[in-house]
Amino acid sequence: MKTLSRAAWIFTVCLSWGLSWGQGTFSETVTLHVSFGCDADSTYEIWLYDDIVPPKEWQDAQDFAASRDLRGETGHLATFEDAAEETCVLTQAAGLGLGTNQQLWIGLVQDSGGAEPAGGWGWVTEEDFSSHVNWAGNEPNNAGGSENHGTIGRFGYGINDGWNDEDPTRGSLYGMVIEYDVAALGEIVLDCEVGEPCEIQIPSANPDSNTIMLPTGAGGTADVGVFLIEENCADLNGEEIYDSRDVPFGLSGDTIPVANYLCADQWILVSSELDFDILSGVVEAELEAADFGLVPKYCAGSDDNPIPLADPLKTDLVTYLPDSKLWEVDTDFPRSDNWMQDFTYACGSSRGRMAGNRYFGIGLNFYFKGESFAGDPDGIKTQLILLTRQKLVRMLEWVADARMRKVIKQGDFRKMEEKIEGAIINIDQMEFDQARQRIADLFGKFLDAATFKVANASGHNFQGEGIARSSNVLHMLDVYLILIAQ
Repeated sequence: MKTLSRAAWIFTVCLSWGLSWGQGTFSETVTLHVSFGCDADSTYEIWLYDDIVPPKEWQDAQDFAASRDLRGETGHLATFEDAAEETCVLTQAAGLGLGTNQQLWIGLVQDSGGAEPAGGWGWVTEEDFSSHVNWAGNEPNNAGGSENHGTIGRFGYGINDGWNDEDPTRGSLYGMVIEYDVAALGEIVLDCEVGEPCEIQIPSANPDSNTIMLPTGAGGTADVGVFLIEENCADLNGEEIYDSRDVPFGLSGDTIPVANYLCADQWILVSSELDFDILSGVVEAELEAADFGLVPKYCAGSDDNPIPLADPLKTDLVTYLPDSKLWEVDTDFPRSDNWMQDFTYACGSSRGRMAGNRYFGIGLNFYFKGESFAGDPDGIKTQLILLTRQKLVRMLEWVADARMRKVIKQGDFRKMEEKIEGAIINIDQMEFDQARQRIADLFGKFLDAATFKVANASGHNFQGEGIARSSNVLHMLDVYLILIAQ
């Protein structure tokens, strides 16, 4: 395996799973604390038990690992091909505060026919065991006569502390290390030509269809990571579609606020930290859900010919967490500008336009009060209309803020404001075709880069935000309101 100079990408999260362990006599909860890369071929996760008192059986840990999936690859307890790989894992474990006698299960097993104490050891993956063997001093020793599975951490988390053989049904176990045979994502150097857009390819089964396209002139480096988030939409009370909930993701246990109306049992978050600012143009994201183990639910048809769906709620969406902090949340009606929001702009794949490039996600669906479209079509249509109207209200606030900061001229502001206010009136009167025409005029006439004075924007990409918001509203009108009104 090729060793990288740094861990490819690290996530510290708090995802908890309730599991049945052993003979099913008690319930165990295990929490994911960090996901990272050590080499060009693998991604690792460290899961810790919330309660370390009951025995933690090796087979249960391996079964749990095998139940996990990352971008189409099944997990297994970790194996080490060389000292560099093991050192990387040990460093991450030590960074979580683990120390002597706070052990983690790894994929190290002894064949039942192996001569005790050192015979018959190997990896669960059956890969070459001889290339790297790192037992602690006086280990393995088969103390008690039943130590035939391996751990790290018995004597500490340095490379010289070595492995320990342990009884698979007992022991001072704190968790497990899971490995997936798929690359973690790390620093990507963007090789951009002057005057050309810059593309980041995201490793997957089909990298050509999983990209982040940066605007013309962007260049530098980017840290990119992909993470699968699993939720339970049934936990939402559905009383308010605009209420937010926090989804665990990112470094240092960060959470991302997401509006209740965007929920799926599984969805993908992508993080891309750039070492340069994007002050104009849009970031375009395209991800194929199937390449990451999700069931794709694209809106039907093409950009030019969208097809009515039996259930328009069950579509992939591209969401984005804006960089701007332009508005606070008020108590009467929460403003969603600092939440993950829907910025989908086209049919045929999961595609979105964004003003910046911090966190974005795919795989979500609309979730309105737990109702299916078939169960309450009129109610869902009403919610979609209200949601589209609210997005237009957000556009009014965007253009007003741009004018306040003197990013756009007074004359342009008045014309843009007139288009958006007219579209809101059209929505209220169920005149969806007219609303679409007004937003298309706004998009075509006023969102050119020359309209915006970047020097007055305080680092915020007002032009990109306008393109992203208007593109998404056009998509809402085309795919949802105009079609379902027929």
